Amino acid sequence: MAPIDPRNLGPALEKAAAKFRANSDKRMARRNAADAPKGTLFHYTTETAFESMLSTEEFWLTSIYHMDDTEELNFGFDVCSSVLRSALERSDFSGRTGQVLQLFIEPLIETSFREEIRALIEFYSFSFGIRDDPKQWKRYGDTGNGVAIGLSPEFFRPLPIENPKPEERIYVGRVAYGERNARTRHARVVHSAIDFIKREYRAGTIPGGEIAQALFGRLVAEMYCEVLWNCVTTKSDSWKQQNETRLLVLSRMKSPELPIQNTHGRPYVKIPQPILKRCLHEVMIGSKADGNSEKKVRLFLIDHGLSEVPVTRSSAL
Repeated sequence: MAPIDPRNLGPALEKAAAKFRANSDKRMARRNAADAPKGTLFHYTTETAFESMLSTEEFWLTSIYHMDDTEELNFGFDVCSSVLRSALERSDFSGRTGQVLQLFIEPLIETSFREEIRALIEFYSFSFGIRDDPKQWKRYGDTGNGVAIGLSPEFFRPLPIENPKPEERIYVGRVAYGERNARTRHARVVHSAIDFIKREYRAGTIPGGEIAQALFGRLVAEMYCEVLWNCVTTKSDSWKQQNETRLLVLSRMKSPELPIQNTHGRPYVKIPQPILKRCLHEVMIGSKADGNSEKKVRLFLIDHGLSEVPVTRSSAL
C-alpha cells in the first residue's frame, strides 16, 4: 500500500491542519504588528549604496544563511530544541497520548530539523538600528565614512493588501535578545503543536500508524516558517547593543517566487520600495566622511526632489 500523502490527510485532518496554519499566521501577524517601530530607524551603509537605493527605490535583502554572524541562527535553533526537550519532560506526558507526542517531538530535537528548514525555506533580511550608533557606524557604515538613512515609522507599516505579490509579503521583526526571550517565542509554536496533537488524538482523529506519521509530517512543515522567523528575530545577549529591527521577505528554496541574485555567492533579492522617498526622514553623514560629503548628499537629494530632508553629521566615532 502506498504511503499516505501528508498533503492529503482527509477532510477532518485537513481542516484541523489548516486551522493550525491559520493560528500560526495570526501569531506572526500579531508579532509583526507589535514590532512596528514607533520612531525613526536608521540603516547604515556606504554613500554609493545610499545613492543606488534612492535612485532605484529598491532595497537589496541578503539571505539569512549568509549573514555576518554564522552562529546567529544556531542560537535560535538550539533554543527551539531546548524548548522541545523541556516539553518531553513535562509530567502530563503520560500514557498513550504521551507516546504519540514522543513520536512527534523526538525527531524535531535532532539537527536534521534545522537542515530540513534550510533546504526548503529562507528569509532575506534588511537591517535597521538606532540613530548615530558607533558600533553600527563601524560595522556597517563604512567605518564612519558612509551614511545612515533614517526612515519614519510609516515606512514600516504597509497597508494590508489582499493576495499580495511575493515582494509585498514583508515581515517586520524587532530582534529580541537573550535565551529567555527566545524561549518565549519558540514556546508559542511548540506548545501550539503539542496542544493540537493532544486535542486531535483525544478526539479520535489520529488513529495512529501511517496516518499519525503523515499528520506529523504535515504539522512540522506548517511550523517551518514560524520557527525560522523566530530564529531570525532572536539573538544572544552578546548582540544586544545592536537594537536591531529587520525587514524580512520569505522565499521557498525549490520554487522561489522572487529572482535570486548572486546565487553562487552571497544571495540577495531586490525589493521595490515605492514609499522610500516619502518616508525618508533624515540622512546622516558619518563623522569620518570628507568635507565634501554633506554638500554632495544635499545636491543628490535636491536632484531627487528631496530638498526638505535634513542632512546631519554624526558625532559618533
